[in-house]
Amino acid sequence: QSLHSPSDDFRVKMVCYLIDIIAAVEMIEDLPLYIRRFPFRKKQVSKLRYLRHHIEFYFHQVYVLEERLTKYLTFIKNEYNESETQQISQSAANLCKQVKAAFTEVRKTRGVLVHQKPYEDKTIMQLFALEASAENYPEPGLRSLYLSTFDSTFQKYRREWATTISENVIAIEKVLDHCFGQLAPCLDLGAGQLLLPQKYK
Repeated sequence: QSLHSPSDDFRVKMVCYLIDIIAAVEMIEDLPLYIRRFPFRKKQVSKLRYLRHHIEFYFHQVYVLEERLTKYLTFIKNEYNESETQQISQSAANLCKQVKAAFTEVRKTRGVLVHQKPYEDKTIMQLFALEASAENYPEPGLRSLYLSTFDSTFQKYRREWATTISENVIAIEKVLDHCFGQLAPCLDLGAGQLLLPQKYK
């Protein structure tokens, strides 16, 4: 049983949704740093597997962000679905549709990763082939060539992914700014006061 009033519980839920959303964004923001560095040089960890792990985690974490954001918007839509606050409810419903549309491609890719196969593209498959050749080819000269080609291709591919995620973080922040920019004026009564649904007043 809650020790707080229903209005206090509502405020706590609103804050918890926001904390979860911020945490998801911060995890995505950290990924370029992880991708640019490989901390296991003396361990039996493949640089390529390490990179693919973080690429797949990126898609998963963007999916988590979408889920948390849409859950927050759906919560607002349902809680403010009263005659006095119908505009807020409708705004949240419209924003929820926009968020789902914005994240469609990431959701599809993440679905493939979960239900079908690991992340693949032309470059990463080339890198796996070069890595296997560098490790197993018997002739030292060719093995050295494969290793050199792998290293240069891997470094370029790693930089590209770090840049892509950094740029996508900016796009994600624009989506969040749009959502909160639409809702904040409706929910803020000034001086840090939240406009409550009628049932909590």
